[in-house]
Amino acid sequence: IKLHPVIKRLENTNATILRDPNNRIIKTTRNLNLLVDALDTCNKFGQGFIQYRWPKPGNLNEYIPKLSYVKAFKPWKWIIGSGVYIDDVKKYIKNIILFVLFLFFLITVISIIIIYIFASNISKPIIKVTDFAAKIAENDFSYELKDVYREDEIGLLARAMNTMKNNILELITELKDKNYSLE
Repeated sequence: IKLHPVIKRLENTNATILRDPNNRIIKTTRNLNLLVDALDTCNKFGQGFIQYRWPKPGNLNEYIPKLSYVKAFKPWKWIIGSGVYIDDVKKYIKNIILFVLFLFFLITVISIIIIYIFASNISKPIIKVTDFAAKIAENDFSYELKDVYREDEIGLLARAMNTMKNNILELITELKDKNYSLE
């Protein structure tokens, strides 16, 4: 190993004898020595990924799963590698999932509020028209619909109901006048 960004004591050492604190040879998930797997991958493909356990900066006694990309640099007969710790990737993915879930929840809440506003804008005037029709059916003509200025179907219905009420009142008045004249 020519250079190492974290474990300086590994620089200019023989990587084929890398061992963990328990004196076990560091092997990859293919059960090969770390350097042998990196050499094998670069010799076969020129580059590739290897998985192994390696200490994180700040805690050199605990070996954590790591995924590294290795590439042969043939002019110098070097293998250059860089990797990420699997637990860091899992944390990153977990944070993305939590953020997406939060956005989904937020969009859902906003959508429910918007749907409620639109539904109320439709249902409340219809309930008023229904109540108005019920009052007329009970011969209560004192109520007047106020949503007659809307330019949609509800406004048309409200205007028609008010006109119907006024026509019924005129008809009742005419019938009363005719009834008085007959007596």
